[in-house]
Amino acid sequence: MDGTRQSGGAAGSGVVDAVIRLIEASCVFPDDKQFMRRLAYVESNDGNSENAYRTDYDGGIWQVDCSQAEN
Repeated sequence: MDGTRQSGGAAGSGVVDAVIRLIEASCVFPDDKQFMRRLAYVESNDGNSENAYRTDYDGGIWQVDCSQAEN
């Protein structure tokens, strides 16, 4: 199964590296100096931190908060 598309609980350097390869292949962030790689490690130890996946928070490996636009 593709861990990059798994909902909730995906963790480990393999998942992080796979996601980063997808992002790099898209050329959205050229020459990002491995920012996403470093961020995953700092924010959640590649999703292995006990706080990476917690009740009522879906920030995941990168601990990204979701914001909703006001109508």
